[in-house]
Amino acid sequence: METSKAAYYAEQVLKKVEARALAARDISRRDHQMTEQAATLQEKERTIQRQRESLTRFGAAVDDLRHQHERFLELNSAAHALRSELPHRRVLAWVRQSSSERLTSLLMSCAVMVAGTRGARLRDTWTVDIAGVPEEGITLTRWQQMRHAAGFMVAAVRIRGTALTGPLWRPLDWLLSAESRSTTMIAAVVGMQVIYIQRHDGLYKLLTEGWGWCAGCAVALHFFFRWLRKVRGIELAVSGQDTSEG
Repeated sequence: METSKAAYYAEQVLKKVEARALAARDISRRDHQMTEQAATLQEKERTIQRQRESLTRFGAAVDDLRHQHERFLELNSAAHALRSELPHRRVLAWVRQSSSERLTSLLMSCAVMVAGTRGARLRDTWTVDIAGVPEEGITLTRWQQMRHAAGFMVAAVRIRGTALTGPLWRPLDWLLSAESRSTTMIAAVVGMQVIYIQRHDGLYKLLTEGWGWCAGCAVALHFFFRWLRKVRGIELAVSGQDTSEG
């Protein structure tokens, strides 16, 4: 009886030991699986990081290619502009033009050359005026372009004439800018006329007939100076400024 109980208890203990061993093996297997899963997740994270780095490098390469393409387009446009400025290109463009277009271009070039430095600044403006605004339907015929070019030539001659005669007008402008200087000039001219008449014709001639000529000369000079002020666009200086300048 005692032997059977001891065997029963031993069997129960053995079953518990086996159950615990099975539980331990199950826990060990789960730990191993979790370790493998953790390693797999780490490998996936490293793969994702490498893919991100690859995408970053690819994006940088794409940006570099875009910049290179833009630079290529700029260089291509610059090369095209340089080619158009070559002498043989200009000669070919000149040959391909019609007679009226060649005449217009010749007048434009002559006008720019005659006008000098100011003409070089006005060249673009004149070219735009002749070209018109095709986007808005404003275009000029060849005859109108030739008329415009001829007008530019006349304007260039006037510009050059003004530039050449400008220094010659400065003394006269200084004389006309103040009423006192103009009056002094008139008095000097009339005085020289009085002296001339008195020396050659005598005092009697001066008092009987010469004074009329002197007065007429003074009035004529006065209105002549007024006309010159209007032509030159000169405004009379203030009396205070006139005194300081004198």
